[in-house]
Amino acid sequence: MPNCRVYLLSEHQLLMSGLESLIKTDNQMDVVGRGISLAGDLPQIQNVRPDVILVDGPSLHGKSAAELARITGAKVVEIDLRDNRVTIHHRSVFLTASSDELLSVLLALPPAVEGA
Repeated sequence: MPNCRVYLLSEHQLLMSGLESLIKTDNQMDVVGRGISLAGDLPQIQNVRPDVILVDGPSLHGKSAAELARITGAKVVEIDLRDNRVTIHHRSVFLTASSDELLSVLLALPPAVEGA
């Protein structure tokens, strides 16, 4: 099974560096790109076609995480830095989990289907 391809989208460099370091310790995930805002990075996101986009809410610049999931076909994990929660958007599924459950939940979701 190929590794889960992850794109990091955040205006917070410390958050992205920490997430990237964490992901690098897992042999099932690879970081395929990093950006600071959806407005500037959407073409790159569409080009690298990640399985998962990890994003903090402000980096969406007015778009919803569900809309980003629909546009890209990726699972979108929206991180709320104010509490220990993440919201995951994938097709019509959306759920909230603790950040400790993030990897387990991501790996349990079915892969994105092209054209879906």
